[in-house]
Amino acid sequence: MLKPGARDRAKAFFLRPELAFPAWILIACAWSVTPLDSLSEAAFLSVLIVHALFLATVFDRIETEDVAAVARGFLVGFVLAGLFVCYEIWMQQALVRLALTYFPELERGLSKHATIVNGQVVWMTGGIGNRPITVISLLWGPAVLAARLYTEGRVRWAAYAAVFVFAFIVLFHPKSESQSAQLVTAVALLALPLAYVLPRASYWLWNLAFAGLLFLVIPLSLGLFAFDMHKNPSLFASARARVIIWDFTAKRYLESPILGVGTSATRPLDEEHVKQGLVTPPDFVVAPQTRAHPHNIYLQIWYELGIPGVLAFAALGFALLRKLLLMGTRSYPMGVAQAAVCMTILVPVYGLWQNWFQCAIVVSILTLALFAAPDVKQSTDSDLT
Repeated sequence: MLKPGARDRAKAFFLRPELAFPAWILIACAWSVTPLDSLSEAAFLSVLIVHALFLATVFDRIETEDVAAVARGFLVGFVLAGLFVCYEIWMQQALVRLALTYFPELERGLSKHATIVNGQVVWMTGGIGNRPITVISLLWGPAVLAARLYTEGRVRWAAYAAVFVFAFIVLFHPKSESQSAQLVTAVALLALPLAYVLPRASYWLWNLAFAGLLFLVIPLSLGLFAFDMHKNPSLFASARARVIIWDFTAKRYLESPILGVGTSATRPLDEEHVKQGLVTPPDFVVAPQTRAHPHNIYLQIWYELGIPGVLAFAALGFALLRKLLLMGTRSYPMGVAQAAVCMTILVPVYGLWQNWFQCAIVVSILTLALFAAPDVKQSTDSDLT
């Protein structure tokens, strides 16, 4: 039996607007093509979100010395991971290819994403190798904040140098294949100085950006296709493919505009579509289909979860953006940059139900929140005095 005070705190926690989204994805399993499979996907993401929100409420109870120790350890890990990513870019995923040669069961879609000769993985698409680059891009903001708050002197400048060298390699190395990581890295490099120079304006800018990305994704998807961007030779092939996929998915949404097709229904519906036969027009780089996911999480939310799902996700997103206003002056710019990165990465890559991607985003936000907690507490105490 919970005590009255504990009951009130639990009630306040579970009535937070952020929890409307996990509640709705559980409800939307009811009309999905595969309700039981959808329920497991929805349960994982719901527990992840609830767990993250709860952890964020206790970060201010952790001693600053403990946070500092974690931040310095994180920086060491980030540098090692950055070295791995840079080596893999330079050697075209040599270590991952070696690992999958001996442990092919680690990757479910290896046959689709790799060329295997005499049992050896000799080439892979970016679908596998770009995942660690994506994770590094998501952790870029927490790494800068860890260096800013918990290192000094030469160590701080060495950490800054490492972070920005990794960003430079992801952006400009000729063998860097992840256009999505390049996009979010460029966004971070623009958002960070803007937040320093125009803190209030940058906050509203990224609120407007989130609103535009979420609420205008259907007309934008249809418009890009209507203006023949899928045939534009100046765009790289994967971008043209996304225009086709986005247009097809947006049109499928219009067939079920209120409640959507149900949680995690994109893959089974696409499998049925594939069985009917795919036709690739002569001037298309791919056949029109949603695929297992439409490579745009905003669009996937519209398609699967309908208008209530979009509004619930908006409540989650704007509630998290409001937390930026509570951050201290030293951590605020990195918080804005992290928000910009997270909302941008949802546009071009992966799917809503890929567990590793969900975890990468949540861990990156929690890591930044943990490192910022002492700064938030110090700023709050200063305001009270």
